[in-house]
Amino acid sequence: KFSRSHRLNHIDKLVCRGRRARMVEIDGEWDFWKLEDAVEAVKNGGIVVLPSDSCYVFVANVKSKDAVSKIYALKNIAPTTEKPLSLLCHSISQISEYTYGIESKSMFKLIKSCLPGPYTFIMSASNNLPKQVIDHKTHKKLWRRKEIGIRMPDE
Repeated sequence: KFSRSHRLNHIDKLVCRGRRARMVEIDGEWDFWKLEDAVEAVKNGGIVVLPSDSCYVFVANVKSKDAVSKIYALKNIAPTTEKPLSLLCHSISQISEYTYGIESKSMFKLIKSCLPGPYTFIMSASNNLPKQVIDHKTHKKLWRRKEIGIRMPDE
């Protein structure tokens, strides 16, 4: 694990880059334009904290190795440990992109009835997941995730 001072220093260098974090309040769908800076930040390798239906979540571009590393640092998880991150998806089609799909009609019905919602489904990870999400180095070997936690929060 990282020490608190190392983590704060890492956060200051990689996440803030001299800029202060700011809070944006959204009041209905007419305020969505206020999120444009957050969307750009994620596209450019930044980290955004969002409320979900059950907790606050760190959001980053899953394809950005640097952004995934920042999340590990923010969560104080050393990259040498087997502590996987979950994936937030915006649709069932995106879930199918990063997993081997929904295996049966009954499973599809269950997922469709629960999502969006405060649930995490553990599914078989596909090869479409970027390496920084599924490959991790431990002290002596490389381990590869076979499953991924999938969430699709409400709103």
